[in-house]
Amino acid sequence: MRVATTVLVDSVPGGSVTVSVAVADWSAARKRRPRLDGSIAVLHEGRIVDEFIVAGPDAAISRGELKLRARRLKDGTVALKGRHGQQKFAATLGDGDTTRLTEATELRYTDQRTRMLQLISDTHATTGQLTGP
Repeated sequence: MRVATTVLVDSVPGGSVTVSVAVADWSAARKRRPRLDGSIAVLHEGRIVDEFIVAGPDAAISRGELKLRARRLKDGTVALKGRHGQQKFAATLGDGDTTRLTEATELRYTDQRTRMLQLISDTHATTGQLTGP
Protein backbone atom coordinates (compact mmCIF):
# COMPACT_ATOMS: atom_id res chain seq x y z
CA MET A 1 0.00 0.00 0.00
CA ARG A 2 2.81 2.38 0.83
CA VAL A 3 4.60 1.71 -2.47
CA ALA A 4 1.48 2.47 -4.51
CA THR A 5 1.03 5.77 -2.67
CA THR A 6 4.65 6.73 -3.32
CA VAL A 7 4.35 5.90 -7.02
CA LEU A 8 1.13 7.90 -7.31
CA VAL A 9 2.60 10.91 -5.53
CA ASP A 10 5.76 10.75 -7.64
CA SER A 11 3.87 10.38 -10.93
CA VAL A 12 1.44 13.28 -10.38
CA PRO A 13 4.11 16.02 -10.36
CA GLY A 14 5.81 14.44 -13.39
CA GLY A 15 2.50 14.27 -15.22
CA SER A 16 1.65 17.87 -14.44
CA VAL A 17 5.09 18.96 -15.67
CA THR A 18 4.54 17.04 -18.91
CA VAL A 19 1.13 18.66 -19.39
CA SER A 20 2.55 22.10 -18.61
CA VAL A 21 5.35 21.64 -21.17
CA ALA A 22 2.87 20.45 -23.80
CA VAL A 23 0.60 23.46 -23.22
CA ALA A 24 3.56 25.85 -23.36
CA ASP A 25 4.77 24.28 -26.64
CA TRP A 26 1.29 24.51 -28.17
CA SER A 27 0.93 28.13 -27.07
CA ALA A 28 4.36 29.10 -28.44
CA ALA A 29 3.66 27.38 -31.77
CA ARG A 30 0.31 29.18 -32.04
CA LYS A 31 1.97 32.56 -31.41
CA ARG A 32 4.52 31.90 -34.18
CA ARG A 33 1.81 31.30 -36.78
CA PRO A 34 1.42 34.13 -39.29
CA ARG A 35 -1.48 36.46 -38.47
CA LEU A 36 -4.44 37.00 -40.73
CA ASP A 37 -5.15 40.76 -40.62
CA GLY A 38 -7.41 42.22 -43.25
CA SER A 39 -10.80 41.71 -44.84
CA ILE A 40 -12.55 39.25 -47.08
CA ALA A 41 -15.14 40.94 -49.28
CA VAL A 42 -17.95 39.36 -51.27
CA LEU A 43 -18.28 41.13 -54.62
CA HIS A 44 -21.32 40.85 -56.87
CA GLU A 45 -20.74 42.23 -60.36
CA GLY A 46 -17.70 44.11 -59.03
CA ARG A 47 -19.47 45.83 -56.11
CA ILE A 48 -18.92 44.93 -52.46
CA VAL A 49 -22.10 43.38 -51.03
CA ASP A 50 -20.59 42.00 -47.81
CA GLU A 51 -17.27 42.26 -46.00
CA PHE A 52 -15.71 40.33 -43.12
CA ILE A 53 -12.88 41.67 -40.99
CA VAL A 54 -10.47 38.83 -40.19
CA ALA A 55 -7.78 38.84 -37.51
CA GLY A 56 -5.72 36.13 -35.89
CA PRO A 57 -4.05 33.00 -37.20
CA ASP A 58 -7.26 31.82 -38.90
CA ALA A 59 -10.92 32.71 -39.33
CA ALA A 60 -14.20 30.87 -39.83
CA ILE A 61 -17.02 32.72 -41.60
CA SER A 62 -20.60 31.59 -42.07
CA ARG A 63 -23.22 33.86 -43.58
CA GLY A 64 -26.14 32.67 -45.65
CA GLU A 65 -24.95 30.21 -48.31
CA LEU A 66 -21.29 31.14 -47.75
CA LYS A 67 -19.19 29.13 -45.32
CA LEU A 68 -15.41 29.44 -45.39
CA ARG A 69 -12.22 29.04 -43.42
CA ALA A 70 -9.24 31.29 -44.00
CA ARG A 71 -5.69 30.99 -42.72
CA ARG A 72 -2.53 32.96 -43.37
CA LEU A 73 0.34 31.11 -45.01
CA LYS A 74 4.01 31.74 -44.31
CA ASP A 75 4.52 33.45 -47.69
CA GLY A 76 1.91 36.11 -46.82
CA THR A 77 -0.92 34.71 -48.94
CA VAL A 78 -4.24 33.54 -47.53
CA ALA A 79 -5.64 30.05 -48.04
CA LEU A 80 -9.43 29.95 -48.39
CA LYS A 81 -11.48 26.79 -48.27
CA GLY A 82 -15.23 26.64 -48.15
CA ARG A 83 -18.62 26.20 -49.69
CA HIS A 84 -21.02 28.51 -51.49
CA GLY A 85 -24.37 26.78 -51.62
CA GLN A 86 -23.59 23.27 -52.86
CA GLN A 87 -20.36 24.29 -54.60
CA LYS A 88 -17.06 23.70 -52.78
CA PHE A 89 -14.08 25.94 -53.45
CA ALA A 90 -10.46 26.42 -52.43
CA ALA A 91 -8.14 29.27 -53.34
CA THR A 92 -4.91 30.96 -52.32
CA LEU A 93 -5.13 34.75 -52.50
CA GLY A 94 -2.57 37.51 -52.15
CA ASP A 95 -3.37 41.08 -51.22
CA GLY A 96 -6.09 42.33 -53.60
CA ASP A 97 -6.55 38.98 -55.38
CA THR A 98 -10.00 37.53 -56.11
CA THR A 99 -11.49 34.12 -56.72
CA ARG A 100 -14.73 33.54 -58.61
CA LEU A 101 -17.58 31.74 -56.83
CA THR A 102 -20.28 32.13 -59.47
CA GLU A 103 -20.47 33.98 -62.77
CA ALA A 104 -21.24 37.26 -60.97
CA THR A 105 -19.85 36.65 -57.45
CA GLU A 106 -16.25 36.80 -56.27
CA LEU A 107 -14.29 36.79 -53.02
CA ARG A 108 -11.45 39.27 -52.52
CA TYR A 109 -8.83 39.32 -49.77
CA THR A 110 -7.38 42.71 -48.86
CA ASP A 111 -4.59 43.17 -46.33
CA GLN A 112 -5.36 45.52 -43.42
CA ARG A 113 -2.89 48.20 -44.53
CA THR A 114 -4.14 48.21 -48.13
CA ARG A 115 -7.77 48.32 -46.98
CA MET A 116 -7.11 51.28 -44.67
CA LEU A 117 -5.37 53.18 -47.47
CA GLN A 118 -8.35 52.47 -49.77
CA LEU A 119 -10.80 53.76 -47.16
CA ILE A 120 -8.74 56.92 -46.62
CA SER A 121 -8.41 57.65 -50.33
CA ASP A 122 -12.13 56.96 -50.92
CA THR A 123 -13.10 59.30 -48.07
CA HIS A 124 -10.71 62.09 -48.94
CA ALA A 125 -10.65 61.82 -52.72
CA THR A 126 -10.48 65.36 -54.00
CA THR A 127 -8.79 67.04 -56.88
CA GLY A 128 -5.46 68.63 -56.13
CA GLN A 129 -5.40 72.36 -55.48
CA LEU A 130 -2.44 74.66 -55.52
CA THR A 131 -2.10 77.03 -52.61
CA GLY A 132 0.29 79.85 -51.96
CA PRO A 133 1.48 82.86 -53.97
